[in-house]
Amino acid sequence: MEQGSRSDFSPPNVRSSSLQRKMRLLQYTVKGSNLRKVGALLKGGEKLVDVSSRLPGTPSFLKTILETVSFPQLKDTVDRASQEGPLVSASEVQLLAPISLPDKVICIGLNYLAHCQEQNARPPRVPVICSKWGSCIVGPYDEICYPSITEQLDYEVELAFVIGRQGKSIKESDAMEYVLGYTVAQDVSARDWQMKKNARQWLLGKSMDTFCPMGPVLVTQDEIPDPHNLGIRCRVNGIVKQDSNTNNLIHRIPALVAFASKFFTLLPGDVFITGTPPGVGIFKQPPELLKKGDIVESEIDEIGCLRNKYMVKGSNLRKVGALLKGGEKLVDVSSRLPGTPSFLKTILETVSFPQLKDDVDRASQEGPLLSASEVQLLAPISLPDKVICIGLNYLDHCQEQNAPPPKEPVIFSKWGSCIVGPYDEIYYPSITEQLDYEVELAFVIGRQGKSIKESEAMEYVFGYTVAQDVSARDWQMKKNARQWLLGKCMDTFCPMGPVLVTQDEIPDPHNLGIRCRVNGIVKQDSNTNNLIHRIPALVAFASKFFTLLPGDVFITGTPPGVGIFKQPPELLKKGDIVESEIDEIGCLRNKVV
Repeated sequence: MEQGSRSDFSPPNVRSSSLQRKMRLLQYTVKGSNLRKVGALLKGGEKLVDVSSRLPGTPSFLKTILETVSFPQLKDTVDRASQEGPLVSASEVQLLAPISLPDKVICIGLNYLAHCQEQNARPPRVPVICSKWGSCIVGPYDEICYPSITEQLDYEVELAFVIGRQGKSIKESDAMEYVLGYTVAQDVSARDWQMKKNARQWLLGKSMDTFCPMGPVLVTQDEIPDPHNLGIRCRVNGIVKQDSNTNNLIHRIPALVAFASKFFTLLPGDVFITGTPPGVGIFKQPPELLKKGDIVESEIDEIGCLRNKYMVKGSNLRKVGALLKGGEKLVDVSSRLPGTPSFLKTILETVSFPQLKDDVDRASQEGPLLSASEVQLLAPISLPDKVICIGLNYLDHCQEQNAPPPKEPVIFSKWGSCIVGPYDEIYYPSITEQLDYEVELAFVIGRQGKSIKESEAMEYVFGYTVAQDVSARDWQMKKNARQWLLGKCMDTFCPMGPVLVTQDEIPDPHNLGIRCRVNGIVKQDSNTNNLIHRIPALVAFASKFFTLLPGDVFITGTPPGVGIFKQPPELLKKGDIVESEIDEIGCLRNKVV
C-alpha cells in the first residue's frame, strides 16, 4: 500500500501512451559561478534550458523539484523554456551530479551472476542491500580522492535509477510507476575496509568522500523503454575492465523497488544503484586495483559516460606551504603558526619574514614532509586588497600597437576574485568574442607602505610569481568607455603561480626569460630586462596614490606577441592550452573552456 504520495505526480511510465515525454535532467553551475541550477539537456546535447528559474522559489536541487512539482508540470516547464529561451550552451556549464544529497542511496550487491561467480559467491535469492552516504555523490567529471587509509581502491560501474514519488510496500507490478529515470554511477570501493574491517560491514568501504560519481544526466524513464537491455562498461586508462549488459541483472528494477519498500518508505530523489557486472579489480589474478592518476570511465548505453581521475587529494582545507629544494617535497607552514592561518596574505600581515623563514627551516628539519604529488596547488596569493596592473610596459609591446611608450607607469586593476590557480581552467565568457593572452611577471608586497622612495622600494617586495593577464579585447578596447576594467576582470581572468619565490632567491628580477605558448607554439618570448618601468619605480609611483598593503599584487605588464595585434589576429579559442612561463619561477598551464 502506498503512503503519502501525491496523486498529481505521474512519472514517465513506459506503459502509458499518454506520457511519451522525453527529458534529460541535470544539475549544473555556469562556469565562473557557484550558483547551482537544475536544467534539461535538449536534443543534440549542445544546448540546455534553465528549469530552476521558471519554477516557484527557483529550486536549485532536482530533489526539491521532485518533492513539489508534478512530472507533467515539469515537462511543460521544459517545453516552454525550450521554445521561449534563453538557451544555455552546454559548453558554458559545469555538470554536477544529477541528484544531490538524497535521503537514501540504496546499493544492491551481488546482482550479476558472473560477478557472483568471479568471487565464488552463490547468487542471492533476494536482493542484498547496503548503502552509501548521499554526501559521497560527486559529479560526472570530478576527481575521486584516494584516501590514505586504504590500499585497495576498486571500481564498479553500475546502472542507477531515481525514485520520483513517495511509496511504501509497493507491488512489483506497480513499481515502475515510482521510477523517474536512470543515470550512471561508479560505486568506488575500498576493498580492505569493505571485506576485512568494520566487522565486514560494507558501509565504510563504500562511503568515503567522493566515492559515488554520478551522471552525466538523468534520463527520464520514457526515453529508455527497456532499462534491462543496456550495454554497461568500465574502462581504466582506456582499457576495458568491465563489459556486460543490464539484461544480466539477477534482481530487476521492479523487484528491487518492491523488496526495498517492504522495509522503508521510498522518497522522491532516493537513488538505487543496481549492482556491478564482472571484471572488478579485486578478483583478477593478480588483483588490478586503482592507482593515483588512473582515469576511470563508466559508461552505459543511451545514458552517457562518467570520466573521473583518481587523486590523493581528499580535503578542501586550504594551507600555506613552502616547496623544498628539488620540488618534490613541501612543508606545511600554516600548522606551525598561531591561529593556523590558511592564507599567505594573513601571514604577511602578522609574521615577519625572518620568523617565517625560521618556521620553514624548522619544519623542513623536523617534518612531516608532504609529497608535492599529494596536493593541489592554488594561487600563491588569494583575495588581495589590490591587484595593480601595469600597461604598456615593454617597448616592443608599445611598438606592436603603434603606441608611444608612457613616460610614467600606466595603472589599471583586476579584481582579486578573478585570481585562480596555476593549473585551473580559464572560462571563455559568452559575452566576448576576443579572448587574448598576456604573460606577466607579478610581485607581491610584503609590508605596508605609503609614498615609498624608489631607493627603498625593494624592501617592500616579498617575492615574485607568474601571472596570466587574460583579456577580453572587445570589452577592453571598444566598450565601457574604453576603460580596461571589464575586459580584464571577468571570472578566472588571472591565473597565478605556481609558487611565490621570495626576493632573496632571485637577485635580479629584471633579467628573467618570459614566454607564453598556446597549444605548444611560442607566442611571446622576451626578457624582463625590457621592462620600461622597473619594480622600484612601480612601487614608488603607485604608493604616491594609495597605501600598499601586505599581499597586494603588482602585475608588471606583458611583452610583445599578444594575439590581437598579429596579422590576422590570433585569439584564444575554447580548448586552447595556454602556458605562461618565467625563468626561476615556474610555468602556469591553463585550458580555455
